[in-house]
Formats: sequence, C-alpha cells, structure tokens
Amino acid sequence: MKSQKVHRIVEYIKLRAEFPFDSDEVMEELDKVLYFFKVHEELTEEETKLLEKDLSRLAVEEEFREAEHIAEGPFGGVQDE
Repeated sequence: MKSQKVHRIVEYIKLRAEFPFDSDEVMEELDKVLYFFKVHEELTEEETKLLEKDLSRLAVEEEFREAEHIAEGPFGGVQDE
C-alpha cells in the first residue's frame, strides 16, 4: 500500500511550476531534491524507495515534455517545404 505521506509529498511537488531534476539526480540525491522543494519529512526506508520511484517517474515525464518542446522548435513543429 502506498504511503499517504509519500502521496502528499509527490502531489505537493507536482503543484510546482517545474521539476528541474533528472531521474539520476532523484535516485542519487533525493535529499537535494527534497531540500529544493522545502520538504523536511522523516521517511522510512520503504517511503524513501516509493518516493524515489514516484519522483523518478515525474523526472522522466518532465524530460519527455522538454524533448517534445525542443522537437517542435520555435515554429510549433511547422517545417519549411
């Protein structure tokens, strides 16, 4: 069962305008990510693993959005013929 604490943290972070971390940073430096978002919670080992998984997924989603934006280019994907 998913921890309600983890759910609240993830939903709080989703409300922010951006998620400026990649999935590697989430896995390697979760404390840095939480500090950035001013989250100061004591987490169990299980909650930490759940949070890493959920925030890694969020990071990948953000990376895809950025890639789509870049692929669209300055003209919204319209290309010269």
